[in-house]
Amino acid sequence: METIGRVDRIRGKRVAVAMSGGVDSSVAAGILAREGCDVVGITIKTYRYEDVGGNIGNESSCCSLDGINDARAVAALFGFPHYVLDFSERFGIEVIEKFEQEYLAGRTPNPCVRCNQFVKFEALLRKALALDAQHGAALPTMLSTMHIYPLNGAAQRVRKGDTAFSFRDANFIQMIAAVHPDAANDDRMIAWARDFWKALHPHSAGAGYVNMSMDEGQAQVRAFYRDNYQRLVDLKKKYDPTNLFRVNQNIKPE
Repeated sequence: METIGRVDRIRGKRVAVAMSGGVDSSVAAGILAREGCDVVGITIKTYRYEDVGGNIGNESSCCSLDGINDARAVAALFGFPHYVLDFSERFGIEVIEKFEQEYLAGRTPNPCVRCNQFVKFEALLRKALALDAQHGAALPTMLSTMHIYPLNGAAQRVRKGDTAFSFRDANFIQMIAAVHPDAANDDRMIAWARDFWKALHPHSAGAGYVNMSMDEGQAQVRAFYRDNYQRLVDLKKKYDPTNLFRVNQNIKPE
């Protein structure tokens, strides 16, 4: 009864639950959802076994692929959204590198303590607070989603002018997708996605990753490429002056 009494204080409110895929977090998320809380499940990916020649088909550690799938299954069972956040780079810096330093210094490191403090609690809490609660809570269907892609590491070590993509100084790329199989719901899907975008856009860099856009006009194409746009126009003039390749986000040979 004490557990239910505590749930009473947050019933109807949004609660972000860190889910490992294990029993404890799954039961906690299930109880909160059953008791009327607006639950969002979050699972973190801490390690990339494939990067070090590991067996990605036999991951058994914390935050493994099996754990992610188990957490997703629980979320689907109770009908709340679930997100996977890639913290492998942060984990490498805060846990693996520190482990190596302590070990080489002759001390006994405790990687799980550092992971809890600097990855699972500190970093995950910041991510949870950054979730767009208002629009996430209004997710129109379980097929709809909002993807948050971290843009860091190697992607940010490439200079903005070295490729066509010009937003390498951003920290995240977010994609909003409203999905429903029945065209009769198009107006509701479009309204949710547009309202969500309008709320986020003033806080954004102005555009993003061009492959995530539809036909939104030449001004938006310019915004996607920023300072790289004129260089791409010059290439278009040289190699495609008749604009033969003009599908999707077209750069015109002006």
